[in-house]
Formats: sequence, structure tokens, C-alpha cells
Amino acid sequence: MLSTAPRSIHEPARASAFILWFDEVGINDIPLVGGKNASLGEMIQQLAPKGVNVPNGFATTAAAYRYFIAQAGLEPKLHQIFADLDVDNLQNLRQRGEQGQGQGQQQGRAHGRQEGQKGADTRGIIASGLGDGMGDGPAGRLAARLRS
Repeated sequence: MLSTAPRSIHEPARASAFILWFDEVGINDIPLVGGKNASLGEMIQQLAPKGVNVPNGFATTAAAYRYFIAQAGLEPKLHQIFADLDVDNLQNLRQRGEQGQGQGQQQGRAHGRQEGQKGADTRGIIASGLGDGMGDGPAGRLAARLRS
């Protein structure tokens, strides 16, 4: 049986939070944290009452991903990369994915240098946002196809 996660922060704050703890999320939070993170939260909720110790952790949210994309100025670049995405063409799909990931990694390393963190990497931030609120454009269609 699936449950709704206990809410330790108010609903409006959850939608804009950059991280949420696994014990705060459940299956209904897929749009906020993605399917894998929501499943981890659900597992903690279901197993902890039965005495199974599952380490807590946190999920980087879709809001954090969107904030990163906006602050890094990546949205126009990503729209350009994915404008002619063909989700039925695996070579096109792979090429566009690599190009999009490369943009995020370049920005992450540049930000890391600015902050004094040599080689900062944004793959986790980018991956956490894929399929979360991507809309009806090519990225949203891709996310829907990957979920099916």
C-alpha cells in the first residue's frame, strides 16, 4: 500500500525547496523529486514502522534543477539543442543528450572555479530534473517516452 508522506514543511515551501529528505517524500511527489527519489521515500515510510533500518538521505528537487538552468543561462541553449529532438531516432537522442549534458557540465565547472571548487560537476542536478515538469516540448515528450 502506498502512502502520502508526512509533511514537515508547508506545501508551498515544498514546491520551491531545493532538497527534500526521503522521509518527507512519497509516491505522490514524483513531480517534485522524480520517480526514484519518491520510491526511496516510500520505501522508508513503509519499512521503518516494521523495524527495518533504512538510511535517510535527500533528493535534489526539480525546483533546484530549474534554478540551476536559469542561473546558468542554459535554457536558450538547451531549447536550441533539443529543438529537433527525435525520440524515435536513438542516434539523434544520444547526440542531443550528450550535447545537453555537456552544457550543464561546462556551466558546473565554470561555477565551481568561481566558487573555488575545482571540477564541480552538475550531472546529478541535471539528471534529477529530467522528466520533472519538462512540459509538452521535446524534453517533455522524451521524459514521457522514457517513463513508459
